[in-house]
Amino acid sequence: MQEFRKLYIVKNEVEIEGIKNSKKNTFTVSAYDLSYQSCNKSRGNKDYGVTSTGYSLKGHTLNSARVIATDPSIIPTGSKVKLEFIEEKYKKYDGIYTALDQGGLVKGKHIDLFFGDFKSNKPNIKTTSFGVTTVRVIILED
Repeated sequence: MQEFRKLYIVKNEVEIEGIKNSKKNTFTVSAYDLSYQSCNKSRGNKDYGVTSTGYSLKGHTLNSARVIATDPSIIPTGSKVKLEFIEEKYKKYDGIYTALDQGGLVKGKHIDLFFGDFKSNKPNIKTTSFGVTTVRVIILED
């Protein structure tokens, strides 16, 4: 039986899903949620959970949203990106995400990974315990 793999165009290169690409960019990554500490919006605010692009993260989890905040001068808004975490304990977060948010503190080669709407003004322990780590980033084109 013939095996099929999803094909992506990667900045003038071709990446076949599951095959390593030697020209990946390394970024730092942290996590955020919809807490006041992360977004400066309380649950009662009309803009609670709404990203800088107008996308609503209300009620979403990490897996249902698959959203990251980026510096749009580095990773353009709306881009699909493949994240490959370096450290083994973070490998469960490997996957494809969409850049639908921009953070005030997200500058340069830094990504903020949306962890979920925990329906609280206080940060969730899952978000705060994530810390900061390193990830390889591949910007995908359809």
